[in-house]
Amino acid sequence: MLMFDYDRDIMQPPEEREERDPADWIFSAGQWIYVGDC
Repeated sequence: MLMFDYDRDIMQPPEEREERDPADWIFSAGQWIYVGDC
């Protein structure tokens, strides 16, 4: 299990992808989850 990295997990947005809007991501349970296609 990866160590929790505050700067990496909290301060930085998820990787931007052309087809995915960063606003469609949420941080939950220690990981970024894409919710744009729900």
